[in-house]
Amino acid sequence: MYVDKEYTQYLKMIKKYNSYGNNADSDFDYKYYRYFDNTKIRMLTPELEKALFENELLHIEAILEWLLKNITHYGYNDIEISYNVLDIFKSHLENGIGASCMMLAFCLRDLLEAYGYDARVVQGCPFDPEILDSHWLVLWYSVSSKKWVMLDPSWGAYCKKDGILLSIQEIRDMLAKGMKFDMHIQAEVTKSFYHFLLCRYLFHFNSFCYNGFNMFERKEQYRINLSPIGFEAKKYFERRYELEKDKMKEWMRQYVSKYNQNTIYTNDGTGFWQSTGEGN
Repeated sequence: MYVDKEYTQYLKMIKKYNSYGNNADSDFDYKYYRYFDNTKIRMLTPELEKALFENELLHIEAILEWLLKNITHYGYNDIEISYNVLDIFKSHLENGIGASCMMLAFCLRDLLEAYGYDARVVQGCPFDPEILDSHWLVLWYSVSSKKWVMLDPSWGAYCKKDGILLSIQEIRDMLAKGMKFDMHIQAEVTKSFYHFLLCRYLFHFNSFCYNGFNMFERKEQYRINLSPIGFEAKKYFERRYELEKDKMKEWMRQYVSKYNQNTIYTNDGTGFWQSTGEGN
């Protein structure tokens, strides 16, 4: 891997495409629904009860640590399974195969909900469809900070600037401007390599309208894509699907095809990142 060369390429594209709109009339919103039996999830992690922690960040760090210790990260796992923490954890115990970053993101989202937090998954995509890769993250709503904060379950990571927790968009803006920020990483990976990964994946983004247990499979679910002004995300996904469809298992190909057809494309960064959504 030619990290230096790739660094230059990714940073160049982030700097080139770093303008967004601010449309208050965006035709999407986020909806949150609660799992009817979150006690099942909390039974997996009795050591994570909120009352045991002095503040919410210490609690979040403990949740990230639990994931790192109990569900191994494995780059690509195409086992047909429902994307929720109960089924993914059970599958991991039974077959010993690690979870993809996408699986880990859904696990973290479910754990956060079980402990009373709002959270949604976000897929970070590179600018080039030929890369055939992406990375799944979680947006957690920090009550104390009154903002959405990036959490990375694959690496047990989050970022700060001058002691302030950072959102995904704030991190992307700092990358584009060459600003330094602090990376808090629990996994055994260097900060320079993680910075490289952020440059690679924080180009354009997908999220989902409905956020809750088994949300990936929800019948009326649709995808929301945020891209910088001037980038043609629809063409990106059309090209990427053509390149990788024959390598996918049929069950995953059906989902990818569904969401390629059911996507709202937007440049509205404010609506995409800041909306707190509504109960459903």
